[in-house]
Amino acid sequence: MIICWWFLCQQTLKTPLVEPSLSQLHPAIQSGLAEMAERVKSSLDHNDPAAAEQLGFLGMAYHAMELEEAALAAYENAHDLDPTDMRWPYYACLLYRIRGELNRAVGLYHSLLEKYPEDAWIWMRLGQIHLDGGDANLALECFEKATSLLPNQAAAWFGLAQAHGVLEHPELAVQSYLAALELQPQASTVHYPLAQAYRKLGKTDEANAHLLKRGDGKIQIPDPHLSDLNDTVTTMAVQVTLAMAMADVFVPKDFEAFVVAGLTERSGIVEYLIATANQWHAQGASKQAARLHYAAALIYQSRQEPQLSSEQDRQACNYDPDLVPACLRHAQWLAQSGESDEALRLANRLIDAHPTDITLLNARAKMYQYLDQVQAEIQDLDRILKLDSEHVWAHEQMGSALLKQGNKQSANIYLEQALDLYTDPNDRIRVLELLIENLVSLQRFDEALRFQQQALTLQPESSAQHYRMGSLLGTLRRYDEAAAAMRAAQALSPDQPDAFLGESVALILDEQWLEATRVLDRSLEKWPAHTRLQLIRARIQIACPDSTLRNIPNAFLTVSHMLQKNASPTVRETYAFALAGQGLFAQAAEEMTNLINSTENQTQKTVWQQIYQSFATQSPYEELPTKWFVQP
Repeated sequence: MIICWWFLCQQTLKTPLVEPSLSQLHPAIQSGLAEMAERVKSSLDHNDPAAAEQLGFLGMAYHAMELEEAALAAYENAHDLDPTDMRWPYYACLLYRIRGELNRAVGLYHSLLEKYPEDAWIWMRLGQIHLDGGDANLALECFEKATSLLPNQAAAWFGLAQAHGVLEHPELAVQSYLAALELQPQASTVHYPLAQAYRKLGKTDEANAHLLKRGDGKIQIPDPHLSDLNDTVTTMAVQVTLAMAMADVFVPKDFEAFVVAGLTERSGIVEYLIATANQWHAQGASKQAARLHYAAALIYQSRQEPQLSSEQDRQACNYDPDLVPACLRHAQWLAQSGESDEALRLANRLIDAHPTDITLLNARAKMYQYLDQVQAEIQDLDRILKLDSEHVWAHEQMGSALLKQGNKQSANIYLEQALDLYTDPNDRIRVLELLIENLVSLQRFDEALRFQQQALTLQPESSAQHYRMGSLLGTLRRYDEAAAAMRAAQALSPDQPDAFLGESVALILDEQWLEATRVLDRSLEKWPAHTRLQLIRARIQIACPDSTLRNIPNAFLTVSHMLQKNASPTVRETYAFALAGQGLFAQAAEEMTNLINSTENQTQKTVWQQIYQSFATQSPYEELPTKWFVQP
């Protein structure tokens, strides 16, 4: 119906108009395009001087809806009817670039420059086309002209920097990127190409500094020639938003997706939506007004303005208590803001009205989790799992909640179920780590090892996973395998001492004293002040069963220095043994007396009393278990 008259118009137009398919567009947009098309027909029929502008407006509408061929045909005809209006060829060039028709864009930009040789924006657009086409020299000329005409425009300097970069002029690229950043310091994406240019100059420190600053902020291009086109895009997006808000059947997910994608970047739009919502509310259309407040909340959220977003959610909730998405978001904000009673009151009301809504139950369970109300959280998670037995998040959270309660056996059941349901490796690793930690606490080490093998399969290049494997193997007294796992961890993270310490512990527990000593010596060369490495090495020197590895004077010096900074019970006990090893039994016995008096732990007190008796009678303490050497 919209284009049934196109054929009648062809005789008055040089370029055939294109009939686009509108079936995928919102009915409000279809209706708007139909009205615009009728206006074009009327203008052409009456030889109206406004026909060119009407065609151009129709082209902008098609352009806004990404109907490229129809938009180009309309722009070309508008330009033929009125060659003095630069908007239509300018907009056509934007589409030519999108479609890869760079030569057509170049020709049209040059024709514009014949009329407007001092227009910096045309030079910038032409420079970008040349960059796209691989002609950096021509691009350089265009951007140099643009920066001379508009030196305070960051986009011109950024384009110039890009051209210098392609032409391997890193010093000039750096200068231009810095000029762009000075004008738009929030444009954090510029830091990455700037870092690359610095790297080409061999300035590594500057490159690394800018790499740390890179982000998502893009160069803003306030092209004044695009104001009409941007207004058209905004108008059509608003039309759809208003139509969706007024619809008898409201689909929140579709509404949310459209608002966030179509309106977030549009200036002034939030104020317009709020004003319209207030008008609708005054006219008695409160439910529809609530939807517009919800749209404003979504836009504020996308702009990372949570407080303003929450205020709009609150207003939407007031106007329509049944607008579940807005009310739920407001409840979540209240919970995060410390207003837990009000948050739960609102969540309870929503769930009373929608008792089988998993999204609501899920949200309230998270509130209970945030508020550390574990039993209430478990009840909601149980309701979710009765409604959906494969709700993977609920299985994982149920496992975590049961762990908080100390119900470790039941927690494992839910965590294993979550592990079976998750497919994403990151999710599986998270659950595996919970499972392994829980099984270790239950002393179910064989099962923990089985899950640790799964974690290692998922992350074979993770030093931490190899280290955890080594720790478990050591607990199972599989010391050779434990030491090998620790060496694998060392290879992946050679600057972390824990894996070296782990290997030495495994070797000591396997009574491989010489090899353990070699590992400790190599480790202490890298980390000479590492307390536990020093302590283990000193204990071997004091009481190693292999007497050839003993060096009591050296151990005494080491522990004496340690004692000045760290008077922990383990260091003091080691110091006592070093004293006794040098025949200073009275001093050793005195040190043990001080230790005995410092603890209320009866088991520890008994052990230290036995050591004290040995020192007091000036006889060596012979019963040193292997674990004594690696005592924390």
